[in-house]
This record gives sequence, structure tokens and C-alpha cells, in this order.
Amino acid sequence: MIIVANPHTGVQKEVKRGFSWTMLFFGFLVPLLRGDILWTIISLVLATFTYGISWLILPFFYNKIYLEGLLKKGFRLVHGNGQQQSQSVNININ
Repeated sequence: MIIVANPHTGVQKEVKRGFSWTMLFFGFLVPLLRGDILWTIISLVLATFTYGISWLILPFFYNKIYLEGLLKKGFRLVHGNGQQQSQSVNININ
């Protein structure tokens, strides 16, 4: 589990690594409840055009996509005690 925090607001979020079991079972509701509107729409459109097969593929990628989105919004990686994390996590941000 990775903890990220917004340095401006102090909001902390926990992001799991790897496979997203919640995305597998609940599909588009996961990004909707996390406030990730873009991926809510994308997952709904993909599920519609693939007749739900995308729900079997997206769980492999969604947690990483969500973490990258938070980091692009200004969130920073932190240690469990709240200090900023110095070691890198294998994430590519463009």
C-alpha cells in the first residue's frame, strides 16, 4: 500500500499496488467513488463496447493509473509516519 498526501490541503489517500480486486467486482463504481471521473467514463464506455470484457482487463492496471493521476494532481508519496518518501516507486509520469 502506498500513502500519498496533498501538501497544500493535507489530505492523505491510501493506494493499493497491483491487481484491483474492487475494480474486478464493482467495475466503474470504483473510480466513481474515488472521485476519478475521467476513468469512470472510460470504464463505462469500454464496458459498453466490449460487453463487459474490459472489467476483466482494467483491474490489472487501474491502481497504477489512479496513483499516477494523484501524483499529477500534486500529491506526494509519504512514509507511514507522514514524512515524504525519498525512495522511488516504479511509476512513469509524463
